[in-house]
Formats: sequence, structure tokens, C-alpha cells
Amino acid sequence: MNCADCASKLPEAKGNGRPRKYCFDCRPIRKPGINRREASVSCLNCGETFISSPQRGPISKYCSRKCREAEYHASLRVPPRPCAYCGAPVVRSVSSQRYCNPDCREAAKRKCVRERVGDPYPVDCHFCGTEFVVDPIKRHNQYEPKYCSVRCCRQSGRDQRRAKVREVRFERIDRHVVFERDGYVCGICGEPVDRTLRWPDNGSASLDHVVPISRGGDHIYDNVQCAHLLCNLEKAAKLPYEKAS
Repeated sequence: MNCADCASKLPEAKGNGRPRKYCFDCRPIRKPGINRREASVSCLNCGETFISSPQRGPISKYCSRKCREAEYHASLRVPPRPCAYCGAPVVRSVSSQRYCNPDCREAAKRKCVRERVGDPYPVDCHFCGTEFVVDPIKRHNQYEPKYCSVRCCRQSGRDQRRAKVREVRFERIDRHVVFERDGYVCGICGEPVDRTLRWPDNGSASLDHVVPISRGGDHIYDNVQCAHLLCNLEKAAKLPYEKAS
């Protein structure tokens, strides 16, 4: 076997060791501070060209430790994909991430709920008749709200509570059914009632008890009538013949 550099004949190797490649004069010198080889390399992270001259091992692929660590952490990241709501690219920290930010996540949640429950729709209040909008997302239960405010809800059950206290007969009464039955004509003064007026206008429609509950009257359809609000307030707790006298 000959030397790889000078082609001189090498002595025969003794034993079972690895055969020599260089002669004594041509063998590489490995000492601290003396580089074995040099190479011009482009950094795989930043792309800058640098001189790699390791004393041992493979040629370096990165110009600095910072570039090596940056490339390592980049390899651990999950590849980006479009946001499920706005379509912007999402740099995911976990593979299950679907939205680019919390706002998109909440907007997608609201959109999903809106598609399931439907859009807002108008409803007439069962007490005052005012039209209000019901948003199914804000409903607290599965039943459709009947009243536009807490005040209307309380006022609608006021006469039933009074009837319970007085221990007289009562039933659930729909004001608008009574108004339609009487043709929106005041049962006290006999004048027509304007349908467009709303409480607390004096000319708005109100529910009057022919025999007041405080005088023993029942809270039933046969004992109620349509009346102007002002006429109802002036009548107060009087009976029909007392009002006439």
C-alpha cells in the first residue's frame, strides 16, 4: 500500500488494526489551534456566507449558535394553515389550533350559535303592545319572551296577584283579546280608543274591571272591558251605577 500524498510505499501494518493511509512525513498534524481544513459555507438559517474550519467532525452548517438554535426551534413548529374564520395564516403552537386570535374564535362561536338558533325577530308585547326585537342568543330559556320589559311583566300579573289576595275568581287574561272583543271602544265613555297610543298616554287602551277587585269583582273575561287610561283612572274603584250617579 502506498501513501495517499507522496505515493511512497508504506510499511506493512501489524496486527488487526486499521491500515495506514499516509506515511510519517505526510500524516495530518492534529494540534490545538491548527485547523485541519477550511470551507466557505452558506448558513442554513440566515443565508450568510462564513468560513467553516473545524478541527474535527463535520463542517458546520450554521454561522453561530443563535442560528442553530433558531433553526432547531423552527423545525419544532407546526406548519401554518388558514384561520377557520378569517382565512389569515395561523402560526400554530399546537396542531389543534384553528383560529389566528381569540377574537376570531369568539366570532366563529357566535356565528355557529346564530346559525343554530336563527336571526333576531320582532314580537309584540302582550301587555303594552309595543313591538320589540327578540334575539334568540340572549334568551335565558327555550320559551319566547312575551313582554318588552320587566315592568310590563310585573304589571301583567298584578291583577292576578290582587285577585289571589282578595280570594276572588281569576283566570289568565290577554288584554289584546279583550280590546279586540270590544272593538277598541271605551266601556266607560263610549268613545273609540286610538290603537297607536301607548302607555302612559291618557288616551291609550287599558284594562278596566266592571266591578273592581277591591269591591269583590272577579278577574275574568266577563268582568273586564276596554277603557281609556284616563277614564279608568277617574273611575278608580267605583261601581258602574256610582259612576253614573
